[in-house]
Amino acid sequence: MKTRDYDILRQEAQASDKTSKTWDLKGLDPLSALWLEFWCTNGTTSNKGNFISDIITKVEVVDGSKPLISLNMFELETLHFLKTGQSPGLFPSEHASGVQRHGCYLLFGRRLWDPDFAFSPGRYKNPQLKLSWDLGAVRTIDTTTSFATGTLGITICAKVMEDVPIPPKYLSQVQVETFTAPTSGNHKTEMVVNYPWRLLLLRNYLIGKDIDEIFDAVTIDCDSGKFKPLDKRYVRDLDSEALQTFGRSEFKHDVFTHHQIGFREINNKENSSKAHMYEDTTGYICNVQYEWSSEGKLDIIDYNGAAVGTDKKVTLKEDGHAMHAILPIPFGRLEDPNSWFDATKFGKIDLTQYVPAGGGAAAVSSVVLEQPRPNGE
Repeated sequence: MKTRDYDILRQEAQASDKTSKTWDLKGLDPLSALWLEFWCTNGTTSNKGNFISDIITKVEVVDGSKPLISLNMFELETLHFLKTGQSPGLFPSEHASGVQRHGCYLLFGRRLWDPDFAFSPGRYKNPQLKLSWDLGAVRTIDTTTSFATGTLGITICAKVMEDVPIPPKYLSQVQVETFTAPTSGNHKTEMVVNYPWRLLLLRNYLIGKDIDEIFDAVTIDCDSGKFKPLDKRYVRDLDSEALQTFGRSEFKHDVFTHHQIGFREINNKENSSKAHMYEDTTGYICNVQYEWSSEGKLDIIDYNGAAVGTDKKVTLKEDGHAMHAILPIPFGRLEDPNSWFDATKFGKIDLTQYVPAGGGAAAVSSVVLEQPRPNGE
């Protein structure tokens, strides 16, 4: 196998703050991955709790109007971590005029340079990468406390495999459903049965809530009880297994805050971060006071012991798990296609997520499925 990198575009400034745009993949040899990197600049005062993950609203590979891969940036960044075992290149910042930079792989195989799974553009009539973004998705664009207008830049690099037989399949990731989590009862999602399942992602995000406080159990029911791959497994147990399987993620994270004021974190569970002053290092003492449920607080005091009531620049080494409040559920051995769950043997599969008995919360929720898909279909 010969491998090469092909820059589809590099650090290209985007004129529009809200749009969808496509890039042709025609003529390329089988693709192991696409490296996607985004830059955007904060306003002149700050940009609190607003990540590039929020503003890249959809990442798709399409054949004309037909979606082959479709998910958001939260899900894509988490898949990078789950597949590579390494944290993606996320550098969120709240600092004035700071440049945020996020980069990750869209992997078409189990890993980079997987000879058995890769996307073959030559098997399609009009293969394209389609990106959608909205710099004002979290906060209206201005010049002071949001993303600054006209500052988004994008790099797309194709990781190309040459002199190899075209792999018959690639791994497709599709967002099956997005919804607002209910506060009581349960939520049922009718799943797809067109291809086997390798990996399921359940995102349930609400700052101040652990993922098991939104839904506390999961059932997967095939043909009305004929077979249950998961029979009301509890989210806390599944999350513990995921931690043992995939480990913890860590990031450099710049925040702009003051004494015991909450700030947003990337990981949802068991964060154990370290903080230091980015500026004014001789006048203040800074420690992590609290971390839980996608949120942290700092103790920032002066040398007289008085709480600091004005925002200061702080840098964190954020460490935790359940990245972006996502629970990964693998099927079989992730390296062995013969062990993946063959959903095609069933006519109907329902995924049910159960709200805790004491009540849930209206979280931002999504269901994503990764499946092996034949090239050309």
